[in-house]
Amino acid sequence: MQPNERLRHHRLQRGWTQENEAEELAALAPTLGEKHLPVTGRMVGKWERGEATPKGVYRRGLCLLFGATAEELGLYQPPEKGIEDMQRRAFLQGLGVLTGFAVASSFTYEPWERLSAALAQPRRLDDTAMSDLEAVTASLESQYATVAPVTLTGAVQGHLATVTQLLDGHPPARLQTRLYSQAGEVAGLAGWLSADMSQHDRALIYFDNGIKAAQEANDQALGAYLLGSVTTLPAFREHSPQATIHVLREETRGFRARDATPTTRAWLDSLDAEASAMLGDANGALNALERSQAAIEATEDAGRVRPIVSFFDHARLAGEQGLCYVRLRRFDDAKAAFQTGLARLDASSKIRARLLTGLATVHVRQGEIEQASRTVGEALRIATRTRTALSLQQVYDVRRQLERWRDSRPVRELDEQLRLAG
Repeated sequence: MQPNERLRHHRLQRGWTQENEAEELAALAPTLGEKHLPVTGRMVGKWERGEATPKGVYRRGLCLLFGATAEELGLYQPPEKGIEDMQRRAFLQGLGVLTGFAVASSFTYEPWERLSAALAQPRRLDDTAMSDLEAVTASLESQYATVAPVTLTGAVQGHLATVTQLLDGHPPARLQTRLYSQAGEVAGLAGWLSADMSQHDRALIYFDNGIKAAQEANDQALGAYLLGSVTTLPAFREHSPQATIHVLREETRGFRARDATPTTRAWLDSLDAEASAMLGDANGALNALERSQAAIEATEDAGRVRPIVSFFDHARLAGEQGLCYVRLRRFDDAKAAFQTGLARLDASSKIRARLLTGLATVHVRQGEIEQASRTVGEALRIATRTRTALSLQQVYDVRRQLERWRDSRPVRELDEQLRLAG
């Protein structure tokens, strides 16, 4: 028996107990085409200790749950037809953009279709109830910036179930459009939470469903926001900046960036800048940052226009400027931008970790090893508190940059922090 350390690492990275993992896996039963998926914390323990090997639907479910391949999870059996078939290969080539996310759609499920069979009675919807529903959505979105994804996910999924139940209950025609927009907006939030936990395939399913709901509602602003959300997934952001540029600048699935709300346009321009910087297009990146700056200055009334992209403001723009400057090797400008963004960000904000790891990268490039180790250590504390897998990955990325100084006191202290964080 050989313990499966990879599988255990993916669980611990999300801050889950073995029982938590079992509950999350069981919840995926409908997505995997099963009515019920019996799984317990004891089973998870056996998989991690090497006493048993997950096979069939359990193996596919684990790949979907963690957004990883079987090999990345330490499951070495020959690949089965299933979740591996929709790995990121098509998106790495940007094909998903041109085919309307066809690869993801092959695994897409409609939440209202899945839930409708379990609903005993349709609910009556009126204007007051609709307003209450929108208020709940706004409340959940406001918590995204500070609450750990694993903590908020249950509430968001429950709210999505309520919205889908109301859709299935044949709401009044005058409210149907608003309800579809709510479905798309909540699905988008569920996608962001999944992405924060590195469940990228699952996030793509949520975003894709959200886009379909936006199409039903003919909600151009929501559709533009959700398309931007898709481009933040690794298949685009890390591997295919050309595909990102295509989505942001061309009409895709009936939506265009120029139809977005002012705050969303500012955010989309920052994504354009990042993709341009990755392609080495300095002029394109700087021009996009200027457009983002101009858009963010024109958002005084943005709080009354949905979807409210509350996470993007002057502080976040400064952070995105810093990340672009790093890619363009303008390290002094990057450092100033990160420091400006951090000074403006609330201390409880999860996004501080992203800016801190960016600043730590600048310190590494400038040979400031003690400052880099201290800064990434601060990012690690935030990532551990919020249990955000993406932030933890960014911490590990900076640590790899520090490998040549692994015997220095600052890096040894950072390694001890990482060890204690699990």
